[in-house]
Amino acid sequence: AGTGGNIGTGGQVMIPDNTTCKATSTTAALPANFVQLCGGCHSAFGAAANPLVPNLFTFAAATDTTQASFTTLVRTPKTGSIMPAFSSAIIADTDVQKIFTYFKAGASSGAVACPGADGTLTANLGACSGMTMTYAPLFVSTSTTAKPVSYVDPTTKHIIFRGAGRVRFRHEMEDTFAIYHDHYFEDRTFAYTLDDSVAAGGKTIVITFEPNSNQYYSKQTLANQQQGGADLNIRYWKVYGGVDGNRFFGNAGGASNNVLPTGCATNPNSTDCNTRRYTFTVNRNDRAGRDMMVGDQFQVEFGMFLARYPGPDGKHLRNTMPLPTGCTMGGAPYDNKCYTQANYYSDSFRYVVGKGTVTPANEDCSMSVTTPYVGESGPAHDCTPGGAIAKAVAAGTYKDRLGPTEAGWSGGTMTQPYIRYRHDLYYTQMSPAILGENANNFVQGRRLFHTNFTTGNHIEANNGLNPDEVAPHANLAGPMLNQVTCEGCHSHNNRGFPPAAGQPFDSVVVKLQGTGVDAHGAPNPDPNYGHQLQNVAIGGTAEGTASFSFAQVAGKFDDGTAFTLTKPTTSFAGLKAGNPVGYSVRLARPLIGAGLLEAIPEADILSHADPTDCNKDGIKGVPNLVFDPEDGTMKVGRFGWKASKASVRHQVTEALNFDIGVTSSVFPKHDCGPAQAGCTSADKATPELSDADVAMLATYMRTTGVPARRDLNDPAVARGESLFAQVGCVNCHQPNQHTGTTHPFVELQNQVIHPYSDLLLHDMGPDLGDNSEGEFKATSTMWRTPPLWTIGLCDEVAAGYQKDETANPAPNMGPCHYLHDGRAASLLEAVLWHGGEALGVKTKVLALTAADRDALVAFLKSL
Repeated sequence: AGTGGNIGTGGQVMIPDNTTCKATSTTAALPANFVQLCGGCHSAFGAAANPLVPNLFTFAAATDTTQASFTTLVRTPKTGSIMPAFSSAIIADTDVQKIFTYFKAGASSGAVACPGADGTLTANLGACSGMTMTYAPLFVSTSTTAKPVSYVDPTTKHIIFRGAGRVRFRHEMEDTFAIYHDHYFEDRTFAYTLDDSVAAGGKTIVITFEPNSNQYYSKQTLANQQQGGADLNIRYWKVYGGVDGNRFFGNAGGASNNVLPTGCATNPNSTDCNTRRYTFTVNRNDRAGRDMMVGDQFQVEFGMFLARYPGPDGKHLRNTMPLPTGCTMGGAPYDNKCYTQANYYSDSFRYVVGKGTVTPANEDCSMSVTTPYVGESGPAHDCTPGGAIAKAVAAGTYKDRLGPTEAGWSGGTMTQPYIRYRHDLYYTQMSPAILGENANNFVQGRRLFHTNFTTGNHIEANNGLNPDEVAPHANLAGPMLNQVTCEGCHSHNNRGFPPAAGQPFDSVVVKLQGTGVDAHGAPNPDPNYGHQLQNVAIGGTAEGTASFSFAQVAGKFDDGTAFTLTKPTTSFAGLKAGNPVGYSVRLARPLIGAGLLEAIPEADILSHADPTDCNKDGIKGVPNLVFDPEDGTMKVGRFGWKASKASVRHQVTEALNFDIGVTSSVFPKHDCGPAQAGCTSADKATPELSDADVAMLATYMRTTGVPARRDLNDPAVARGESLFAQVGCVNCHQPNQHTGTTHPFVELQNQVIHPYSDLLLHDMGPDLGDNSEGEFKATSTMWRTPPLWTIGLCDEVAAGYQKDETANPAPNMGPCHYLHDGRAASLLEAVLWHGGEALGVKTKVLALTAADRDALVAFLKSL
């Protein structure tokens, strides 16, 4: 299949001397031009991101749809459709037939990748370029041996569904639900299994609950076992509209003792009593007063009551440091005063009966209510179409927070349901589809994300640790750095914020370059400062500082409305060896959905490439091919402003090294320039951060839930979504992607997702160029298409929350800024900076009316 494409300087793609990668499967396949012509709206794998666009699998399966009627619709779309007419000169009849056959078959398949004898893969670059790219796959099919998320038991024919979660302070509808309370990372996660017999003709769901630490069981009385508290509760079949959405028809466990730990009935004090495994059987739909049916939404919540006793070291009290007055270390009294809250609630899970999946779609109208109602019944809790909540939504008093429909599931089943309170925490939630093998690493990864790598302490209040627990992460930062924590740049996992004129950079960094490239095509480091300017030093002198000055750029829309853009210029101070050879200012990026982006097959990314502008829309799109420091191979880049990182681990370990000065097995040496005297003296014989800790941080990044889209039925949003397609934004910000089957986290596999990015490089013109020679195949004016999912929540996350019950208030960091250097103070400003390949799109935006511009922004705010 050849040796792969060679993307040269200036963004030009040199045609390689090889043959096209050929499909070998006889399964129905889409023509190569489907992505360029149709992929901006239609998904090749299921529901599209646009609710106005049909799911073509469902559409083709309709009894009245034939090949002829499908072709007619392609050639002459219905009135009001956002789809343009496609003549036979644009797409041939044979290709239309292939598209119909593919969707009529009802089974999707990924883009073709041809294997090589050396373990590499080769895939085509787009539809008609005649080019291919050869790369090492990020993951292979043997990457994991984990059980599937859902499977059918071969004996019982029941669906077995696996899930996991974390403890919460209160119920989903209350303001403390989303927070991470004291010592959330210490034995506060659990796994659960649902044995669903309904699709096989049965009437039961058997729930198995498995906390990762001992659960309290009230009949245990020995002093060295759990003290005080209550038993496990399982609440199920939520009452829609009742008590602010916190009432359930079923409530088992607790004092009723009908949810028992395994092997405890005869002698709860015996060694056979397993308080890490509980089972309970649900045998009807109590909300509807009938047997369960396929498609019912079974909402379940666990009352997780943890043991009140010291930790595994025999001395560390969970939750409380220092000791409250009157309490003793590991001793009596065993009460809430000394051991704080031993009982917790949990996530609220929405399982679809008979389908083997959780869903982010909410059916309870109470989620629409933003202010708590008083009282336990009455019109305020009526979820009927004519009830008080429905009327308030219709009047615009409340936003409709039912759903969303599948078009709003930005991250597939990794999409989190709507949060009623604390929107500043939208970017930090554990995915509702996470599995038990990853849940504890998630919370441990969040702890490391909030660890000060100088002191080793957790930066959030009320999370004090013992000295032996602090020691592994103390004194790791530096000697030169930009921040001491990950949270320092990515507050609440959000993007960074540019400083005012003349102020030093905080959540902005300066990437540096010397002259030329290394053996792998990566830019050489600046000889005096390394790969990144570090403006902080521990026990020495920092490399120097950078700051912005700003100029105003005036412009007008075609209707005469004036606008002003802000252009930053970077100045340096304190650099002893003079200014850097080359540099690029980079704003910290939002950390959303990284695991899902990592799970997209490389061939799918390459299928979006259009290096020769095959469809003549002025937009090309080329992949970056980057060196992976973990295994020394060349991989398709997908992370970073210039797609220069191959994986989440690559991204995490480079940030640890360059931003904080912490080494790992991936980056075992500190960031030094070859002429930087004394810098390498900080290097150690072994990496500072263990592989286990790196795995925890990577898990946190991979499995953070993706917020759902909002307001899909708002007329302004629908209009803006149509404009987003019509002006051509979808040609780079591709709404629809699909994850493959090789990622080691099985919950990330086979998800239809809507990141609004092709993950490719595009030339954005000289106004957005930086002062560098680029990275690998990316030139100074080429940037990866940034994913737009969740961008509409940026300001709410940035606004923070100053009344946090955990004593961890979040400052107001808003409003958000956009583009690689944060120059754009609004979403529309970001669009107006587009040039190069996107110049035609910007020209169309300039021609929009004021109402249409507002609609376009309303759509972006819905993401």
